[in-house]
Amino acid sequence: SCVAYYNIERERRLETAMGRVVSSESGGWSPNPEVMAPRKFELTKWGWFPKDDGFGASGKPAIGGPWSLIDFRVASRAPIRRYLSSSASGPKVTGPAANKTQGIGSGKGAPGTFIKDRGPVSWPSLFMVGLAAASCVAYYNIERERRLETAMGRVVSTGKPAIGGPWSLIDLDGNLVTNVSFQGKWLLLYFGFARCPDICPSEMLKIGRVIDQLKETHPELASKIVPLFVSVDPARDSLSALKTYAQDFHPDFIFLTGSPTQVQQMAKKYRVYVSKAEETEDGDYLVDHSIVVYFHDDGGELSDCFTQSMRPKDIAEKIVERMSNAQQ
Repeated sequence: SCVAYYNIERERRLETAMGRVVSSESGGWSPNPEVMAPRKFELTKWGWFPKDDGFGASGKPAIGGPWSLIDFRVASRAPIRRYLSSSASGPKVTGPAANKTQGIGSGKGAPGTFIKDRGPVSWPSLFMVGLAAASCVAYYNIERERRLETAMGRVVSTGKPAIGGPWSLIDLDGNLVTNVSFQGKWLLLYFGFARCPDICPSEMLKIGRVIDQLKETHPELASKIVPLFVSVDPARDSLSALKTYAQDFHPDFIFLTGSPTQVQQMAKKYRVYVSKAEETEDGDYLVDHSIVVYFHDDGGELSDCFTQSMRPKDIAEKIVERMSNAQQ
C-alpha cells in the first residue's frame, strides 16, 4: 500500500510539474507588453542581434539565460528536484510574470534558489512504520505467552488414572492380606526391598516423619492412615528378613511380601518399574524400581502420588488437603 501510494503521488507531482513547464507546443509565452517592450535589432558581423538594452549588450549573441527543466533520471529515483538559476545581471521581472516564476516549486522560493519537493515516503516515516510494526509483534508475543500460561493454569484433568486394583499378599505373620483388608483406611503405599542401600531407607524414614507430624497436628486424620511397604524382591525378602528390617522404621508400617507372581501382578497394576541389576561374584544384586509413594483414599481409589523430591512437610499438607476435601 505504501509503495502504491508513493508511485501515485510521484506521478501526480510529475504531472503537476509538467503542467507548469512552458513549451512551444502549448502556444508559448508572450511577455507583458507593458513590462517587456519590443526589442530593436541591428546588423553586426555575426548577423542581426538586439541592440544594447536591459536584456544584454549589443554585438554579442543573445544566447543562454535562465531556464528550468526536469531530469527524469533523478525523478524516477527520488522526489522531483527543480533548479532555478538566474544571473545577477539578468532582467528584473516584476508583475504577473514574477509571480508565475516564484510560484514554481513549493510557492515560497525565489529565482536563483534550490527547491526540493519531498515525496510521500521519507526515512523518518519508514522508521516510524518499522517501530510500530516491531511494537505490534512484541505485544503479540507477550500476549500470546500470557494467554498460554493462563490456559495452562486452567487445564483440568478428567477421569481417574488407571493405577491400582485388586491384589493379595502376605504380612509378617503369614496371613493373607488383600486390598479389601484396608477398606475405610487411607494408605501410604511404597514399593522397595530390604537390601536397598540408601533410597528405600530414606523414603521410609520420610514417611515415618509424615506420620509423626500428622499425629501432632491432625491426630484424627493420622488415626485413619496406614503406611504399607511392599517388597519387590520376594526371592530374598523372606518373612524373617522383613521382620528384622522392620525394626529400623516407624512402628505403624505394615510389611508385605508374596510369591514372585503376586508381586509382579501388583507392581504391574501400579505401573511400578522393577528391574534386577547384574549380580556380583558373591551373588548379591540390586533392584531398580520406581520411587513413588501412592496415597489411597478410604474407598481404595488413588488420591495422590508423592515423589522423592517432596519434603515431609509438603506431603503432610497434601494429605490434610485431600482428606479434608473428602470429608466435605
